[in-house]
Amino acid sequence: MIFDSKKLTQVTNTPMHPVKPDIKGIKSAATALLIGKNTGDSILGILKAESPKYPWGNQVAFPGGIVDETDESSLHAVLREIHEELGLKNVEITGSIGHYMTIRNVCIEVFAGFYDESEKITPLESEISRVVNIPISNLVNTHIDKNFSGREPGLEELLYPVENLTIWGVTARAIHHFLEISFPIFCKNLKTQEIY
Repeated sequence: MIFDSKKLTQVTNTPMHPVKPDIKGIKSAATALLIGKNTGDSILGILKAESPKYPWGNQVAFPGGIVDETDESSLHAVLREIHEELGLKNVEITGSIGHYMTIRNVCIEVFAGFYDESEKITPLESEISRVVNIPISNLVNTHIDKNFSGREPGLEELLYPVENLTIWGVTARAIHHFLEISFPIFCKNLKTQEIY
């Protein structure tokens, strides 16, 4: 799958994204599934640094964080976090791909968009161990090989390997949803899931 602005707009414009639950007392966060604008074939991931304050150290995630009181919106928060965590300014958000609850009562809105691969990435060492390149073709192959399509795999099953790491949890759920809504755009035949 190679994404351009037109295809990503189709994905974000679908009405089928998970909605924010009507639960009192949840914290809001925002992350971004960012695709390299020049190639359109990989996603920018981060490996979270180990920290006593952060329970998900050494987990592959998308850049982003908690929506602060000073943030005007979730979109404002994610753009602020991307700049703080990675130093990136040339980010183009296409839209949201829904809301995802964590086991710690945080609702994460995941945005999708593009980043400029030629811009220098400077990870904030206190929060990020390293940047992880996630080829979309690897995600698609895992999605098809493990028969994830057309169903909601459980937490222990929904795993996407990348490099020597494994994507799981909310990030894996967002990827699963992203692939499911992308397949109709890219597949020659939905039954065989053959990609153009």
